[in-house]
Amino acid sequence: MRLLSLASLLLIVINGVPFVKQEPLKCGPAALASVLMFYGHPESADDIATEVYSAKLRGTLISDMENFARSRNFKTALGQGTVDQLKQYLDAGKPVIVAVDTGFWRISKPHYLLVYGYGESGIVAHSGTEPSQIYSYSKFQRLWNKTGCTFLVVFP
Repeated sequence: MRLLSLASLLLIVINGVPFVKQEPLKCGPAALASVLMFYGHPESADDIATEVYSAKLRGTLISDMENFARSRNFKTALGQGTVDQLKQYLDAGKPVIVAVDTGFWRISKPHYLLVYGYGESGIVAHSGTEPSQIYSYSKFQRLWNKTGCTFLVVFP
């Protein structure tokens, strides 16, 4: 881990977490591909999507990503958590996939972020379309609450 000073913000980030740009509707496979690459086990997002993406759902279940990782001999932790729990995983050098909902009002738009840092102003995550985004704690919590604060940690 390293400390960065970006525009006078103190950030704690896990070094070397790659950004994998997602294909439309395939944010889950992109997030999981990033994590697996981080641990030195490159799997393309397309290959992961072949096994976990559901055309019927127009997305990926987090449990299917967990099963994919386990089939590759990774350990996992899947649950509902708090920002403090995310920070504990990050402090241990483990990036975290979180389920969020970026929809508006009654329109749901499920999405996955890959969280790999935090700081005074918020959470640092690859969004699937943009690397290294900072989400204020209030915005992150609002998006994450809509999914029951669901997270997946994958590690060797």
